[in-house]
Amino acid sequence: MGSSPKLVYWDVRGLCEPIRYVLRYLNIDFEDKRLPMGAEGSVTWTELKQSEGLDFPNLPYYIDGDLKLTQSLAILRHVSRKHNLYGDTEAESATLDMIEQYLTDLQKAVWVVFNDNKFHEIKEDYKKTIPTRLGELEKFMEGKNFILGSKISGIDFLLYEAIEWFRILAPEVFKEEANLQNLENFQQRIEAIPQIKEYINSDKYKDWPLFGPVVYFGFSKDPEYKPLPFSYKNWIAKYPLES
Repeated sequence: MGSSPKLVYWDVRGLCEPIRYVLRYLNIDFEDKRLPMGAEGSVTWTELKQSEGLDFPNLPYYIDGDLKLTQSLAILRHVSRKHNLYGDTEAESATLDMIEQYLTDLQKAVWVVFNDNKFHEIKEDYKKTIPTRLGELEKFMEGKNFILGSKISGIDFLLYEAIEWFRILAPEVFKEEANLQNLENFQQRIEAIPQIKEYINSDKYKDWPLFGPVVYFGFSKDPEYKPLPFSYKNWIAKYPLES
């Protein structure tokens, strides 16, 4: 018997939560190693990136036997394909690829808003635009239980988490807007999956923070919170611009 797979990321939901969902859904016994935000976690990550033999050191990373992967979407795809959760035909796999890329664009766009220094000034107007921003997904999910219809895929967990970013920001929009009923039903359907329900109700699950301390929304619930400046100059990078 080999050792259990290991998944390593910061102690936030961030880009890693869809991977945690799919591993829980598959009942895979894995080590969910979470690094604390701050100096302690940074030191630990510095040590790990030098010792784990990763080709492209980054977080999250996933080790399963001799396989060592970084990049969140690569990990999600690998686990999904390995366990037959990435479509049964070329057309289905291509559809999942398309939705994955669409969700990546969607998350990048809303990240810009969460990182905007005028976030607290624009957030109420932004919330009003959510039904339109999610309109294409709402239409796509009409009549479907999951992305591929009646069968679940690994990308469904990516869709769930992407919608959560909006749902946590503006829960009232999903409760009041009939235009988002398909997506709200989808969220509830994922949450009702026994393995996911058990995980969400366990002490292993953390619904907050969504991100690290570089955003106006998603880390601190204090409206006066001033995030750490986010730029490539001060980001923890391999090649800093200044020493």
